[in-house]
Amino acid sequence: MTPLLGFDLNGLWDFVAESDEGHEAIVKDLGIHGSLVRPLADAGRWIGGQQAALAPHGRGPGWGQIGAQGNRLFLLDLIHRFTTGNPSEEDSVAIQSFLETLVTNIAIGVFAVPDIPEYDEAVRDRFLHLLTRTPRLRSTLLWRPIAAMLGCLEYSSESRRFQPANGQSLAVLSLMDSGMQLADVKLICERDSGHGGELWVPERKRSGLQVCGSCAGSTLVRSAMRQIGMSLTVDEAVLSTSNTPWRVAVGEKPEFELLRLPDRSWCKLPADAGPMVLIRAVDVPDAFRARLNEADALLVEGPMASHVAWVDAVLHTVGWPADRPLLRAGKGLVAKGCLVAAERAQRGAPIYYDFLPQLEINALVSDKPKFVELVPKDMRLEGGKIYKGQAPEQFAIDKGTTQLTFYLFKQDWSQGRKAEVVLPEPAEAQHPIRVSVEQSPGQGHARVSIESDTFQPLRRKPLELDWSRMETVSQTREQLLAALVGKTGFAYPNAIPTPGHAVHWHPDHRCGDLCRQLKAYLGLPLVKGNVVDAAAHAALKRLRERFSRQENPKYVAERMSLICEEAQNRRALGSDGALPRPDGDFAVPIEAEPLLDAAIKKVGSEFQDLLALQRRRAEPQIITDIVGFATWCFWHCPAPIAAFLQELYEGKHAFRLHHILLREGLGRIVHESSQLQRYFAAVEAKLSVGGSLTSAEFAALSRVLGGCQEAAELLPTPTANRIMQETLSELDRQNAFVRQEAYKRKFKALLLMLAGLLRHRRARPSFIDPAEGIAGKKLVNALEEAKGKNGKFRIMELHNFSHTTGGVRAGHFARARRFEANVKILAELINQIHKKGSDPNIIIQINDLEDGLD
Repeated sequence: MTPLLGFDLNGLWDFVAESDEGHEAIVKDLGIHGSLVRPLADAGRWIGGQQAALAPHGRGPGWGQIGAQGNRLFLLDLIHRFTTGNPSEEDSVAIQSFLETLVTNIAIGVFAVPDIPEYDEAVRDRFLHLLTRTPRLRSTLLWRPIAAMLGCLEYSSESRRFQPANGQSLAVLSLMDSGMQLADVKLICERDSGHGGELWVPERKRSGLQVCGSCAGSTLVRSAMRQIGMSLTVDEAVLSTSNTPWRVAVGEKPEFELLRLPDRSWCKLPADAGPMVLIRAVDVPDAFRARLNEADALLVEGPMASHVAWVDAVLHTVGWPADRPLLRAGKGLVAKGCLVAAERAQRGAPIYYDFLPQLEINALVSDKPKFVELVPKDMRLEGGKIYKGQAPEQFAIDKGTTQLTFYLFKQDWSQGRKAEVVLPEPAEAQHPIRVSVEQSPGQGHARVSIESDTFQPLRRKPLELDWSRMETVSQTREQLLAALVGKTGFAYPNAIPTPGHAVHWHPDHRCGDLCRQLKAYLGLPLVKGNVVDAAAHAALKRLRERFSRQENPKYVAERMSLICEEAQNRRALGSDGALPRPDGDFAVPIEAEPLLDAAIKKVGSEFQDLLALQRRRAEPQIITDIVGFATWCFWHCPAPIAAFLQELYEGKHAFRLHHILLREGLGRIVHESSQLQRYFAAVEAKLSVGGSLTSAEFAALSRVLGGCQEAAELLPTPTANRIMQETLSELDRQNAFVRQEAYKRKFKALLLMLAGLLRHRRARPSFIDPAEGIAGKKLVNALEEAKGKNGKFRIMELHNFSHTTGGVRAGHFARARRFEANVKILAELINQIHKKGSDPNIIIQINDLEDGLD
């Protein structure tokens, strides 16, 4: 297991917590007034921690060459320079080499950062960029109050006396060098699917507040310097390189220390040097007190939380009542909380919940300019997860365009911003473009990308909009919209794999624990002495059935007395082979991925020997079960099995494999360029000699074109045209059916086929364009006919529904609902064929349609 590290680098009193598989967490004290020193023998390297705290480097001219100021950098000063955006290259190298001394192997590191407006997205972005320079460290950021809360809940002895409650509001008061920082979090109790029992998950409510002034740690340090200097007649500049004033400020007992004065004489700082530093706390604003009064309990933490007298003075100043719950954080608690976050992330448990700021961008909606959401308002997201979104409306580059202009509005910012993007080269024709966004809570800027599938410069290298570099605009949304001119562009769906759902991986699933079933298969060799082992074969068949099964997660969850809102049928894996993401009470166990990888590797390694064995014995069922399991693993299907299926489809083998398994199995696994080219060549060979497509081939082709990004542009023009003709013929047959027979499962496959074919516009923008060819006109006419008939059938079913009772009545209502859904999808397809735009996620919508089985 990868080592985990939690960092509390605040520059005043630094800690790092470390944990590895099977070991207790170890907390390392990196020292008070953390600094980095540069050994003279290695001018490009810096070290930190206790070793740096004891070193004479940079302690003043009395130490000679090593005492020069440039040989010591204080971490607090570096943090301030990164906050203000003025770090030097030496600063970056110093922190990088310092981190490398703490990271001896590839590790996951979580760094605590302040939750205050001053530490905004731009600052976090710079810090994350700096952390990427430490190659062995995979780094993420965590809000300091969240880290403190996690550490308190997991490690603090005081928290055991505190009774947390679901929905409880907690305030975290951080006593830092820059002042008092206040944040509020809410506690949510969730079931820990990995370890069992309860799991307390903090929810961040909003950005924190900060009060600066005489409550700042640096004020106490300066006061201590003056008093120590007066009693010992030591120059304050010399004392500033000493740790004694800083130890006094954080409430620690000073240690014996030797100072070298500029005249090269020695000065001793006795261990009892310095008085107790206590000055009046700053007056706090009403907003600070109001936030504090909303809390049910208070946690006091930070590098100065060990200064008991100072903490008591602060609590008196902010007015925290003595009878309300109060928790005091111990040393290293924030670093431990970061470690808790890393451990939860590694096993897939929720760390905390956060809210992303709403982000809007100008777009065309029904040919009119409008601001649409890139990040929806009040988007609640699990910390550590990435929100991925795409502007839901149409964007296009006109012929001859050399520059694009975008306007963004962000929640909590009073003014919008403008980006004028110069294209790498002028557009030779009209091209569709996509605007997408990625952001993870607390990790820096939202990444807004502009890309195109047909405009090669943007396909090779998408453009990015950087909020911090955009120009502030004074106009309101309404004023900007009035100045924009509407334009239309090409339209086709996104290629989106159908997701799986973690309900299949729950240990209490009604069909058994899937991880245990994988282990059962892995523990049994499939062939013993040229004979197929019956128990291993049964385990394989069980896996084939489990991975092929679709289930309604909401229904399954209700039967287990658990909560899940997903009501669409889902499988154990996504249609790209990806494991499902956590949802509600369900998460994939951490052991699932290695078990699945091992099972796939095993079935691939055994396949060829089994194929030779079964050819002699003429018993193809075992191969059928192997192919079934392997293809329901989708894109993870082992290469030998994928090659075998392609050769079988091309007619190079005469093995007896069920034709539906062959055709639909290929549709589940084909995704690489070489596979796609072979697959399309085989389809072309069949159609070019007058063959027709079966229902299984319709389903397979629609899955490939609709779920694989590359497929649309690798589809040869003649093949695309022939598939289009087959699709049109099938649509005409569907339109000829009467109500009871019409628009069922085969119609759903037909809609998927059409949506997938529309993606061929990535390579041929004029494909199926009614304005440029008769095929497009015929298709639109056929779809309009289908739309009209579905609407008519819906009305008939509703009429019958009102005149019947019982199960017959329910059947009429279900059919009416199906016809209504068909009408909506048909309208969106017609819009896209006319290049007026539509929902880019239409393939997912079609996948989620009912199959129409009565």
